[in-house]
Amino acid sequence: MSRLLSARLAFHRTDGVLAAEALQRRSCRLYRLGWHCIGILVVAAVTLAARPGMLPFSLAAYLCGGATVEVAARHIGHVRTLPSAAGWRARRLLHAPHIGVGMAILQLLSLVPLAALAPQGQLAILGLEAVLFAAALTMIDDAVVRFEVGSGHSPLRIVGRHARALLAFAGVAIPGCWLVVGAGCASAVLLACLAMLFFLALRICAYCAYGKRLADLGITILIGVLALIGYALPMLLPVAMVAILWRLERRAAANRWLLA
Repeated sequence: MSRLLSARLAFHRTDGVLAAEALQRRSCRLYRLGWHCIGILVVAAVTLAARPGMLPFSLAAYLCGGATVEVAARHIGHVRTLPSAAGWRARRLLHAPHIGVGMAILQLLSLVPLAALAPQGQLAILGLEAVLFAAALTMIDDAVVRFEVGSGHSPLRIVGRHARALLAFAGVAIPGCWLVVGAGCASAVLLACLAMLFFLALRICAYCAYGKRLADLGITILIGVLALIGYALPMLLPVAMVAILWRLERRAAANRWLLA
């Protein structure tokens, strides 16, 4: 939220029609405060619907994250809204299959110190490691995705290109965990990889179909809806995920060769 607000204010200071207001500190503070209040209400509503007991922790996490970014934006400088050349090269490198294999080997090496933990501890740590590695391997640039779909690439082809490293990671980490620590931990890694693959496909299809801000908002709403379905009707969650992804992919495919 803080990054989006910083990007929006930076746009209005230079090219927007509200440049006079965007250059006033008081107006910027009120603008940020209003949107943060909306964000807090959304987080509170989703948490109350899914798990009311987590409400204090959810609000505290939002406030801490928002405060950290706001302080950084004030004392270090505005949050960058465009990726640097180094960042673009890093994301491209992370999509290479050999990087996924390397991260899988790192996860397998982490099994050595985890041998002293109980099975529940191993399961939790391996699942968390898999999520972190998979998240790093599925970083995307929304501008690149929109350029590719406008150049004629199908959304599924774009997903496949971005998922090469994740698939290589899963192909090495899952069998390795199965052989070393058993099927339970391998299942945790598998679920983490499948969840991140779905999230990757969801983001790519959303960026192909809509602008970045609208896509991010839609993804947040869809994740909240899926969380509610998973909490209330777990058996319907796979059906809902497939239906949402299919509908979004159809909408994204309509933008192929659309350059304007």
